[in-house]
Amino acid sequence: MKKFNAKIVILAILLVSFTLVIFDVPQSISRYVSGKNGSKNLDVAKFQPKLNGSTNLSQSIDLADTITTNNYSDDLVAPGTNGDIVLTLDFSDVDVSTDYVISVGTTDLPTNLSLYSDSSYTTAFSTINGTYTIGSSTTHTQHIYWKWDYLTDSASNTNDNLYMNHNLSVPVNVTASQKVGAGN
Repeated sequence: MKKFNAKIVILAILLVSFTLVIFDVPQSISRYVSGKNGSKNLDVAKFQPKLNGSTNLSQSIDLADTITTNNYSDDLVAPGTNGDIVLTLDFSDVDVSTDYVISVGTTDLPTNLSLYSDSSYTTAFSTINGTYTIGSSTTHTQHIYWKWDYLTDSASNTNDNLYMNHNLSVPVNVTASQKVGAGN
């Protein structure tokens, strides 16, 4: 029994000692606080490119507004007509060199109406990549050409008829970003 009591006494002494050490050790909580009073103006570079005079860089371009002289109609979008979508980018409110990409969103166009990168209608349009550099002209003009081929086969006639008396438009999107590593 003495052995059992001795173990209990030793355990009790250790427990009391441990409790005293825990509660006797000073605790500290520290944190870093910084404050500043005053005011200072911070200059930030302007970055407001414009597409066709608007800050909206996603626009729907009505093809009827872009028709060029052709043998079929200068007023109506119809098989046999063609056009030039003129995109004017204005960087006058941009203080940094800028990379831009012009792309076309999802279109609902006749199967024989195609978009081109060149005025001779030989290169299919994909995207236009460009760069505005500080100190250069602030206006960049790009073109997307379109042509609605006049075809007389049955499938083309059926498809063309689906689009008669509809406004046809092309969604144009411009993505502009500060040029990395340009030095300006």
